[in-house]
Amino acid sequence: MRFCLVSEDTVPEETVGLQREACRERNIPFEVVTARAFDFDPAKRLQTGDMLYRAAVSIAALRAEQFLFVPGVATFHTAVDGVYFGINSETLLAESAGIPIPKTVYLASSAPELLRRQVERVGGFPVVVKVLGRYGGIGVMLAESTASLRSLVDFAIVQGHNPLLCEFIRDATHWRVVVLGGEAIATYRNRKIAEDFRSGGSRDPEIFRAVPPAMAIETAVRAAAVCRVDFAGGGSIRGSGGECLVPRSKFPLLLPARSVARRSRYCRPDGRLPRRQSRALRRTGQVRVKDRSVLAANRLRPMPGRIRAALP
Repeated sequence: MRFCLVSEDTVPEETVGLQREACRERNIPFEVVTARAFDFDPAKRLQTGDMLYRAAVSIAALRAEQFLFVPGVATFHTAVDGVYFGINSETLLAESAGIPIPKTVYLASSAPELLRRQVERVGGFPVVVKVLGRYGGIGVMLAESTASLRSLVDFAIVQGHNPLLCEFIRDATHWRVVVLGGEAIATYRNRKIAEDFRSGGSRDPEIFRAVPPAMAIETAVRAAAVCRVDFAGGGSIRGSGGECLVPRSKFPLLLPARSVARRSRYCRPDGRLPRRQSRALRRTGQVRVKDRSVLAANRLRPMPGRIRAALP
């Protein structure tokens, strides 16, 4: 058994390092395949029992992942052949499943009359233009007039992109929800970036202690499910009216930074259960936990089925 990571230069070293460290701790051979340098040698295909994860998002990375896969290789796709069916319109897929999304249209032209109709459809200026396949807010742009919108769309289309046009939600709170196996295992609240309309992550412990609304978690979990993956990063935007909208469910995603894993309310550094779970344990005598190591930390005994625990 080995773990194969499909990567490229755009994937942060921390993402690669976290997986390498996890494999080392478990004595699992770790291999990195650099997508743009991969030679598609049939001898390099994986074997039944191996594990495969693609952290990169390029077409080259997709093809390398598909080539390496054979039946019996473990992935985060819920369908056996899921690696062959990439989703290129997560927003439309979520909308078709009844998940609330920001008003969104796909752009394929910068014709002025067409742009004017599309801007009206999403609520008027300002509007957000998104180029997919980037991380950290790169490719997310704000247009406040037809003139600025046309120039952005012209450039994006010439570069080979078909960007999204989305409504701009004022005074929004942006939550990030990491979903694994149909459950939220970590959450944090994005911080507004100074002199910018975007928000982003931070290493401030306070953003990991903030408790998201239940609807933010529910919509993120549902969005991961309709994308047919067991591991995803869901964004949930809460507007001033209290509604929670899902712009997209991201897979693959860059693994949460160490600060997320250590400071999330689901993963306390000492392994002790968060207060909400502790109350449930005292009230019902049992509780679902996220990691088997929590059992020993809280002196609990395991129960059959998914990772659950009960008082001894």
